[in-house]
Amino acid sequence: MELMKPTEAAKHYKVTVRTLRRLIEAGEIPGKMIGGNYRVQPPAEEMLTIGEVARELSMCEVTVRTLRDKGAIKMWKLGGNWRVNRSELERVKNIDGAVS
Repeated sequence: MELMKPTEAAKHYKVTVRTLRRLIEAGEIPGKMIGGNYRVQPPAEEMLTIGEVARELSMCEVTVRTLRDKGAIKMWKLGGNWRVNRSELERVKNIDGAVS
């Protein structure tokens, strides 16, 4: 898998370049220093924000946060913002009654 420049990686992780660099330095995102610049491996799958999840599930962001707090949707923090993998969203969509 090819390593990405910080600007490309920031788009994939849906954070600013500054936040991406801070996350690399903190060890939250794997990255390498090559020739004085960071290079980052792209995420294995698409990551979505709470707003994107809400749109896909046709509900408000507050409801998505409630589902997260109840454990119905597995999310994690990345740079202070919550993220969910596409596969997790698809799992939730396929559960009867999980998001009604």
